[in-house]
Amino acid sequence: MIRIVGIGIDGRDGLSKRALSAIEGADVLIGGRRHLEIFEDFEGERIPIGSDLEGLARAIEERLDLSIVVLATGDPCFFGIGRFLLKRFGKEGVEIIPNVTVMQEAFARIKETWEDVRFMSLHGREDLEAVVDEICRCEKVGIFTDGRNTPQMIAKALVERGAPPFRVYVCEEMGTANERVREGGLEDIARMETSPLNVMILFREADDTGPLLGIPEDDFSHRGGMITKEEVRSIVIGKLRLRKDSIVWDVGAGSGSVGIEAARVARRVYAVEKDRDAISIIGENRREFGAYNLMIVKGKAPEILKGLPTPDAVFIGGSGGELEGILGYCLERIRKGGRVVANFATLENLSKAMDLVKERGLTFQVVEVSIKRGEGIGRMTRLKALDPVFILTVEV
Repeated sequence: MIRIVGIGIDGRDGLSKRALSAIEGADVLIGGRRHLEIFEDFEGERIPIGSDLEGLARAIEERLDLSIVVLATGDPCFFGIGRFLLKRFGKEGVEIIPNVTVMQEAFARIKETWEDVRFMSLHGREDLEAVVDEICRCEKVGIFTDGRNTPQMIAKALVERGAPPFRVYVCEEMGTANERVREGGLEDIARMETSPLNVMILFREADDTGPLLGIPEDDFSHRGGMITKEEVRSIVIGKLRLRKDSIVWDVGAGSGSVGIEAARVARRVYAVEKDRDAISIIGENRREFGAYNLMIVKGKAPEILKGLPTPDAVFIGGSGGELEGILGYCLERIRKGGRVVANFATLENLSKAMDLVKERGLTFQVVEVSIKRGEGIGRMTRLKALDPVFILTVEV
């Protein structure tokens, strides 16, 4: 039997009788050097944990006829070694004795609740941009940092993104004589030198920015009604079949309304627009709705698209006379299994797009959306029709 014993910031003094009994009865004690030092009086075999987890697993496999205890930090199943050992040896062969995590201690220190927090570990993660995307979409975040992804680096990346204001706590060297808790805004933390042993907690201070989807067009800044109508926008978002990890291109973004709603679902959206005034309007709407994972890309498609990450979904709202080039390039670049959705106001452009898709042998669907909205006429109500829109959806 493999027993995983969590050790909190109080070390040996914070262990339960059950945990101490497991350690005392073990033949083999495995753990980080700091944890093994706590049990210098242990008389059995001691194996330090390094970065080679496969080597550790082999060492355990060679000793499965013995009583093995693995020492872990806090709760072994909370960003700990528990996941690896459970996957390798199965639930039947593992017993877990958890302890209080450093993150729990940190929330206790700052006297805040943590049942609704999004937790993440940055240990060994390379893509800080993805972390920033996630943070910008959360209200409360607890982060296990590392030597590369420090509180300073995370805060600096958030400031550079133009993220919403966050109240930030950095809790350093918890449970030691050097324990310290510091608080500040993102700009403060970006200038702060911290101990390598820390956790970072962020609370978003921005006001709520409205519903997740279905934002009325009057709430957006736009020019003379040049905006995808609310009802059409809802259908487009549905056709895109977005996931929380989706990368989205909004080509010919106009006011950015589709991209902004997509950003509330997807990981990151690139709003591509060539018109200077439209770029300014997208920026206004981005700030207004807190769409901090929407990146504004100024340039002419399809050329400007070549420098963007591979998309999982593409919306084409405008083509500026470059329909064949834009649609063709998007169909080439999109990830397998993705969808390209395009809106058309004229039959001619719809026909061009359909011909291009047919030439490639791709599956597609066309939907005509005709909307009528009620308006007052005296003391009565009539329905006034909006211009119909053709929505082309292509599965790649």
